[in-house]
Amino acid sequence: MASSTQVYTTATTTHWSVTKGQKLSRVYELAPQTTPFSATDSVCSIIPKGIRCEGKANEVTPRTICWGLQFVEETTTSFPAQCFPKTYTNIFKPFDDFDDVTSLAYPGTACISDWTAACTKTLDLTSSQRYVQVWCCPPGWNCYDPPTGKADTRDCYSIVSTPTDIWFFPIVTTGRSDSTITTSWTKVPLTDLPNQGPIEVHHPVFPLEVRIPTQDHKTEASGLSTGAIAGTAVGVIVVVLALVGGGLFVCLRKGSKTEQQESRRLLLEREISTNAAMIISRNSQGITLMRP
Repeated sequence: MASSTQVYTTATTTHWSVTKGQKLSRVYELAPQTTPFSATDSVCSIIPKGIRCEGKANEVTPRTICWGLQFVEETTTSFPAQCFPKTYTNIFKPFDDFDDVTSLAYPGTACISDWTAACTKTLDLTSSQRYVQVWCCPPGWNCYDPPTGKADTRDCYSIVSTPTDIWFFPIVTTGRSDSTITTSWTKVPLTDLPNQGPIEVHHPVFPLEVRIPTQDHKTEASGLSTGAIAGTAVGVIVVVLALVGGGLFVCLRKGSKTEQQESRRLLLEREISTNAAMIISRNSQGITLMRP
């Protein structure tokens, strides 16, 4: 009986990006995920430990996208590398700007420990390539489907309504324009926001690449092996070809004999006609024509 086995190998690829007029490249190595990745740092199990929102605190709405991060401090925010398999943070922050190398996903079937496979997505990219991925999300989080007309993002999301603090970039208004101070953060209680919560918090998915299993055919005790089946098939084909070839040979020989007989008949008729003409000619010269 046939059995299916899946062999996963490290996926290695190079991506390019132009940032601030400079062309940059980065090599990504994504190791197979066959067992759930388990972080040793206790902070990794707290999602979100901190929440960072874009824009102004006094303009936040329930549809404002905020990010649930493990580390959000006064001067820095990040996904700590120790909380994820190697290369994860580079996928979702590959260069200076926050971005997502959408085509990249880990080979394997194992989510991060305690995370769940929340959905399966088919991605049709502008390069005319199609990718099928399983998206893993933190416990209780769902895959995010953007509103119509909005760009697709590989996000999990959760609705936060319990009292917590939200971090914002300080925005200073000078004259008619706003200036964002990106060197530090300001902490604002959720209850101080215009709608006093809830807010939608996002976190990048943990993507797994969907592959077609490799078939490993094994010999059955009561059946033929793959090699034997192939040999039998080849033998049958050879016999059939031999029969067809023999039939064609016989037909050709028959055709050849028929043609030879016809040629001889025509030749004999020509000889008879010639002899008859000679006899008639001699008879006209006084030679008696003898009947048989």
